Amino acid sequence: MVKIYLEVITQGNTYTSSCKIPERVATILENFAVGQDDYGVYTDVDISFEDIVGTANFYIVGAKYEEIFEEETYKGSLYFETGGFLTDAIGDGVILNDKTSTYTGFLEEGTSVKLTLQVANVEELIYQNLRASYLNSQNDGNPFVEYSIAPDNIAGENGVGVFGGYQLTEKIIEIQY
Repeated sequence: MVKIYLEVITQGNTYTSSCKIPERVATILENFAVGQDDYGVYTDVDISFEDIVGTANFYIVGAKYEEIFEEETYKGSLYFETGGFLTDAIGDGVILNDKTSTYTGFLEEGTSVKLTLQVANVEELIYQNLRASYLNSQNDGNPFVEYSIAPDNIAGENGVGVFGGYQLTEKIIEIQY
């Protein structure tokens, strides 16, 4: 694990922070289930990976797709059941997984969709900050929820923000329909 330091001096004020760059996830495994109903084609995606042993880890899972149809390119993101937030709190070195589904409507035979599967091992502070923002946006307007205050790690007068590190693992897959 590498530690990085930040110092910014502006208008006579000094702001400092530090972060650690966590290890990178070695391999992403995937399982697909493709089906069709009266409204089009759906694909269930299950991503799994092995937790890095020996440290507390905080992961953010994501995926994006790119579909070419009639010479137009359509891009988007897939949203996972957990919001993409996973930790190894259940056990060190365990297999972690998350699921998502995508619905593409009707596709011509031979259409290919490129999926980019992503697993980021992030510092705990980044995880907490992004998760607080996610939960706050999911609960917007709910009078029974106490909103989370996102943490920060910038030291200095009126310093606010996150200086953090992460490692990203990606796997690109083409699915032929």
